[in-house]
Amino acid sequence: MSLLSAPTRPRRGPGSRDGPWGGSPMARRGPPTTPAAHGVPSGPRASFSSSVPGGGHYRHAGARQHSVASAHPPTGPRPTSHLAGLSTIIPGGRAFPSTLDPATEKRLLQLESDRERILEQVMETQKSKRAGLRDWDRLDRESSICALKSELAEGHLQRMAEESSIGGGVLF
Repeated sequence: MSLLSAPTRPRRGPGSRDGPWGGSPMARRGPPTTPAAHGVPSGPRASFSSSVPGGGHYRHAGARQHSVASAHPPTGPRPTSHLAGLSTIIPGGRAFPSTLDPATEKRLLQLESDRERILEQVMETQKSKRAGLRDWDRLDRESSICALKSELAEGHLQRMAEESSIGGGVLF
């Protein structure tokens, strides 16, 4: 069963294992319903019958819903225009005049300049830190190379000393 498939029947509440799908009929609440008690159905399907001109077959009520103009306006909430409260566009592409008082504007400009200055300082310190880390890594690699060279040189000297003591003679 796919996770995206729709359920084939309504969900039941917890503990209601016996129902119309479980094999035993479930008791309904309210008065008994029979077709004779209700009379003629009054839904959208009742308005279409075989005597409708146009072929005598069933037509869905929604098929003509959009093509016929309604005599009654919709009863739902009307959409609000969020652009109605905005002022008109200034011709020529000029900047929109500020609604802030001059002291607040001055403070905002000051804060923006401080922000730019601080960002430049941060970028400079990060640049110097990166340069220092590059130097540190380079010196670390050089020291490990020098340590390996000294170990190899010591090993070579030890082998030369062992060969000279085994041969019993002077090498040079």
